[in-house]
Amino acid sequence: MRFVFDERDPAALRWLMVWKSAQYSRTGRRDRFAQRWISALVRRLHESPRAAGCRGTLSVLYAGNRPVAAHLGLRSSTVLCCWFPAYDPEFAKFSPGLILHLRMAEAAAGEGIGLMDLGRGAAESKDALKTGELRVHEGATLRPGARAALYWLGREPVRRAHGFVRDHPRLRRRGAR
Repeated sequence: MRFVFDERDPAALRWLMVWKSAQYSRTGRRDRFAQRWISALVRRLHESPRAAGCRGTLSVLYAGNRPVAAHLGLRSSTVLCCWFPAYDPEFAKFSPGLILHLRMAEAAAGEGIGLMDLGRGAAESKDALKTGELRVHEGATLRPGARAALYWLGREPVRRAHGFVRDHPRLRRRGAR
């Protein structure tokens, strides 16, 4: 096993994007990397200079020379935000994602990062790793009009349905399946 906290190899980023796209497909979620602007942003963050105050960080866990898990997130000098974690499903029984996150936490602490933000949403893996929770709010300010109504109709019903399912454990378990 070998771990690289800030991997610069573009091939490792391509593996991450392939695994994550396959995960989106398996779970019936929209593939973020199918949108060119997101793929371009992720590549640009990966290429950002190491000295930048806010930059992308690609962490990779290898078995020999083969990548088995990877994560691309955004980091500052004190915070690492988890954005895109993924692993090779062939190695799922070895929990490469969990091992990767533990190694990331250790390496981040070594670089003075005091907070690893696992992101919103419930997940067993997050529950196993977290040491606390922060309340985060989100919203939008819109001017009244047709565009605002279309924006609201395109997002709010889905957001409320997801919230309803998340707030009811039986529905959440079924939804996760």
